[in-house]
Amino acid sequence: MPSNVSPRTKPADVRRREILTAAEAVVREKGVAGFSVSDITQRAAIAKGSFYLHFASKDAVVAALRERFVEDILSEVAARVDTCAPDDWDGRLDTWVRHGLALCLSPRNLALNELLFHGGGAPGLREDLTSHGRGVAYLRDLIARGATAGAWLAADPEFVAVFLYSALHGVLDHAAASGEHDPEQVASALIHLCRRVLKPD
Repeated sequence: MPSNVSPRTKPADVRRREILTAAEAVVREKGVAGFSVSDITQRAAIAKGSFYLHFASKDAVVAALRERFVEDILSEVAARVDTCAPDDWDGRLDTWVRHGLALCLSPRNLALNELLFHGGGAPGLREDLTSHGRGVAYLRDLIARGATAGAWLAADPEFVAVFLYSALHGVLDHAAASGEHDPEQVASALIHLCRRVLKPD
């Protein structure tokens, strides 16, 4: 085995994470359309055979990067939401908006979001919704619980979640395209929208 190739003794989940970390670094350098599997294996110091044990293709590793991106942000947002009182439904939703925006609008995450979801080889609508599926599901469950508690009106939590989640990501896309954004102003506007949707006059 060449000296620059990592040994095969690592657990599968560890190796998979290493491949994804290498793939993210390559995507940041070359974009989704500009890299090859060889770029990843060289960065991760593994043989191509090891790559294909974990991912069927370049497209598969990009899809996994999209899912990891969403999962990482959602995990941080969910942890912050859980610091709110269980019955503080407005506070929990406000935290979802504010902390989610703060994470997504950080320069590092904003750049990666643009590369993964809007660069060359960007997903179609169905693939995009699949990548964000857990994020929508989390918001749907939050809305459903708040509605059950009597804090909000939401006859169809799934529809409301898709609407509000799409609104947040539309704002993120605009921020990335324009290069101008005030996180506090954006968060306040989105919270106002959420309140109007969930607490109609």
